[in-house]
Amino acid sequence: MRITLLTISALMAASATAGAQGANSVRLRLDPASRLSVEGTSSMHDWHCKTDKINAYVDVDPAYTRDLTKVTRPITAVQVNIVVKTLSCGNTQMDRNMYSTLKADENQLIKYTLSGYDLLNGSVSPSSFAATTTGKLSIGGQTRTI
Repeated sequence: MRITLLTISALMAASATAGAQGANSVRLRLDPASRLSVEGTSSMHDWHCKTDKINAYVDVDPAYTRDLTKVTRPITAVQVNIVVKTLSCGNTQMDRNMYSTLKADENQLIKYTLSGYDLLNGSVSPSSFAATTTGKLSIGGQTRTI
């Protein structure tokens, strides 16, 4: 099984909840409508699995609500956790194969923790930005930097 695309849609949607995480950051939470999709290929066919059970947060500089062009490093922390057995491919046999491949009984979580990022040139506006991220992804009992 080879994963080729990971998409988290509506990650920090407009109704994200801000909660103080200390004087230097504000925590954004997932919008309830957030979804995660994983698409890939196997030797037999393409596949697509998804879940709406995502535990994630992004901590940002408190100035994010005013003007991102005035914030040097808007993100202070990111954590994403997905319970493997909440992923569904719409096919019971495919789900079982995926859970087996991901060793879901021993490694129940897929976990991503941000370790750094670079803002993309010209991507920062007062209300949004784009970045290339680096972090640790733990999946199937293995942790790699991606």
